[in-house]
Amino acid sequence: MAETENTDNRQVGLPQWMARKPAMNPRLIVVEGHASSQEIPVTLPMIIGREPTCGLCVSHPLVSRKLCKIYKRDDYLWVHDFGSANGTFIGDKRVR
Repeated sequence: MAETENTDNRQVGLPQWMARKPAMNPRLIVVEGHASSQEIPVTLPMIIGREPTCGLCVSHPLVSRKLCKIYKRDDYLWVHDFGSANGTFIGDKRVR
């Protein structure tokens, strides 16, 4: 089940076809910057952030020390933002 938020009586969240699809072989695809078009395999659970101890270390000043966690629960892929200042996004949707 996808998490949603109610904004002006609209449900904002993942499309139902995406929310119901079990995570099988997760990968992150870099869409901007020096490593664009690169695919990064995800080993679950994975913490992403600037700290060298993170599963995926992103050395950029705008990335929080611990940005987010990607994990599997009930055959679904979940993303949890640790309250980062710049936020975590899936497409153009901010993760809460």
